[in-house]
Amino acid sequence: MKLRQAPARHMQPVMFSFDAAEPFVVRLEVQTSVEGIFAKFNVSRELLANGSGVAAGDLKHRVYPDDGQIVINLTDEKGTITFRALRINIDAFLGQTYQIRPVQADAPSLDVDPSLAAALDAWIEHSLKEAS
Repeated sequence: MKLRQAPARHMQPVMFSFDAAEPFVVRLEVQTSVEGIFAKFNVSRELLANGSGVAAGDLKHRVYPDDGQIVINLTDEKGTITFRALRINIDAFLGQTYQIRPVQADAPSLDVDPSLAAALDAWIEHSLKEAS
């Protein structure tokens, strides 16, 4: 699934894409100055969704809303690149990604062996008795 964000003045268009086989990643592609060569960047789908409403991320990966747009800042040792897209387009794009691959399908699960669980329970109970 892809979303192409139309460019504003002196800005390059950016293509957002999502592959259900990699449910945690949204890819961003930007045409470089060389015809047919694209710069590719990855951003966490969760970070993009969180940053749609309030500022989210860290110094290297930051997403935040700004006057009807979503701003995505990606920083590495070479510098920072900033993407801007209309919030309504990003929200619609994310909605489609969650229809393709819901969050529940992405949630990691832990299958704990019952004997390990019993041993941990016994250890916790023992520790609490010693503490009191």
